[in-house]
Amino acid sequence: MCFKRKCLIANLLITMHVCISTVNGQVDVRLSGGVTPFQGNVEIRRDNGEWGLVCAMNTLKWDLMEARVVCKQLGFVDAMWTWSNSEYGVSNLSVRVFPGFLGRYKEGNPNRVFQTTSNMYTHGNSFTTIEGCIQTCRDNSKSIAVLNSADECYCGDDDTDYQQYGEAVPGEMINEYAFYGTQQCSGDTGTVPYIQGCGGDYQFDVYDTTIGACGGQYIDDSGYIYSPNFPDKYPRDQNCIWTITVEDNHIIQLSILMYKISTGDYVDIRDALSQCSKPGIHSHQVTTPSPLPDHFNPGDTISFRCTTGYTLNGVSVITCQDDGQWNSRVPTCTGEMINIALHLDVQLVIY
Repeated sequence: MCFKRKCLIANLLITMHVCISTVNGQVDVRLSGGVTPFQGNVEIRRDNGEWGLVCAMNTLKWDLMEARVVCKQLGFVDAMWTWSNSEYGVSNLSVRVFPGFLGRYKEGNPNRVFQTTSNMYTHGNSFTTIEGCIQTCRDNSKSIAVLNSADECYCGDDDTDYQQYGEAVPGEMINEYAFYGTQQCSGDTGTVPYIQGCGGDYQFDVYDTTIGACGGQYIDDSGYIYSPNFPDKYPRDQNCIWTITVEDNHIIQLSILMYKISTGDYVDIRDALSQCSKPGIHSHQVTTPSPLPDHFNPGDTISFRCTTGYTLNGVSVITCQDDGQWNSRVPTCTGEMINIALHLDVQLVIY
């Protein structure tokens, strides 16, 4: 199952699951040919079971309306952008979507949903990008990020009614002035087909800022986890923990669609039931780390030492094991016997 997202028909990076869907119960549709699972050409499975590329024999007949059909077959809700050429072979139908994309919607005129004079952290400049706007809104604890007219970024909350004027649909006039279309982000230096789109005239793109965040909680039946700033590089010195919770008698199935990390970094997948609880600490003890978190993963350690005047009894390091138990008891600290010799020098002074 795939979350509903719009997609761009282009030779760009797909930033969500490559959905495979069935058409009329017989023909499967997929993406292929890209250097990652998130990009590629549209292919169909023929009657003989073999996959074949799809070519638009007449590019004038391949427009956003046809692109919408392909996107819906791939599990997306709509199409945003289309080109007639491909970087992935002879096919000229390719797909890309940015993580957290919630759709494209109409902007009001003159009663706008997002006012340029609002306090929603709007900025118009030559540095606007999709990931930059999402991060700006995330840093300000806003749940949605909105891009409009190539260089405008707005932030909103869960209750922001960004759908009040309806969805922007290819072929329709918007406010009797603008046609459906995408403008390149002012801060994007890419060239066709590797272009970021930041909305258009009286139409804006909406993103969920929780997608691509460092860590989070997942309780839905399906979903996607992206590294921070995906598809851009993730920041340095990040320790991100995502927790997936399911009901009793259910299992969690994970599929790693793309794995590319720097030397020394790692992805650790563990059963939360095997975590070790925070142990009780005795008086006069100093621990590393400090303060102690509530839970520890197998392999995590705690180091102990005593304050001045006390002696450590027991091991100085304990390790969380795979069964969720510590490998040793927590040491104690006992006070030392200190002998003090006091020399009293009394002098008698007579005036």
